Amino acid sequence: MTYLRPLTAAEYTYTTRGVVTGLPGRGTLYVQVHHEAIADFVNKAGEKVGMKEMIMDMPNATPDVKVDALAIGDKVSMTFEVRYKSDPRMVITKMEKLDGGTVLDLKAVDQMR
Repeated sequence: MTYLRPLTAAEYTYTTRGVVTGLPGRGTLYVQVHHEAIADFVNKAGEKVGMKEMIMDMPNATPDVKVDALAIGDKVSMTFEVRYKSDPRMVITKMEKLDGGTVLDLKAVDQMR
């Protein structure tokens, strides 16, 4: 996991909910989240195309995001920024653990493959 302060302003910011499916360590350099669909996601061409529910690898976060407090299976709310004109392209800026009873709109992980 790379902790950084992005050098350029975000072009888009999204908040979604999901389940932690992977954490940094043992050869993995990212947090992995199975997140709900993002209806208002905008692509590089500036078109509102949405983003389907998916398992997403997120290798970058701001220093105040503490993934070491998370466990695989935790339900979270995640805010991330997108920059199409610079790297890193996606950066987690906020991640909060949700109550375990929170109902998410997700398919089973085995249906995603």
